[in-house]
Amino acid sequence: MQDYVNPYSSKCPNPKLGEWLIRQDKTLIDTQLGNYTKKVFNIKEKTIKTTISDTHSTPQHKVKVLAKSFESPSKLGKFTARAMTRTPVIGLAVSAAIETCQVVNAIKNGEKPDKAIVKGALRFTSGTAITAICGTVGSFLGPVGSLVGLGIGAGLSYLVSKAIK
Repeated sequence: MQDYVNPYSSKCPNPKLGEWLIRQDKTLIDTQLGNYTKKVFNIKEKTIKTTISDTHSTPQHKVKVLAKSFESPSKLGKFTARAMTRTPVIGLAVSAAIETCQVVNAIKNGEKPDKAIVKGALRFTSGTAITAICGTVGSFLGPVGSLVGLGIGAGLSYLVSKAIK
């Protein structure tokens, strides 16, 4: 998909849409909730330039990935900030839409609306939190550890989701 979303690629059918999608591709730490979390935990954010090419980098237009580093007097604050960087807003929107469909389907099949909504909210929030927490724990072992942690978190989220149903 990179070539079709990258506004600098000749294969991108709509560069304006590509730029818009890239601007929307942010994580929870980049939202108002993230700003509130940074304020509560006194988290300072630093930007570090890496040697990794960005997804919209091309041979003619080289762009390097900017990484975020967090400092906080609270270990929980720093951990929370790191977990929030593993939670993409677009992914949350898609997950919420899927969960909403499951809630509607449960209500159509006779489940009480309040029960279906609570169970859906529990599945959505626990799945998001478990995946982010496991990915953050794994990140202390490096990028591969982060991916393994996210995978473990996704598996645990599935088990929790099944238990809630």
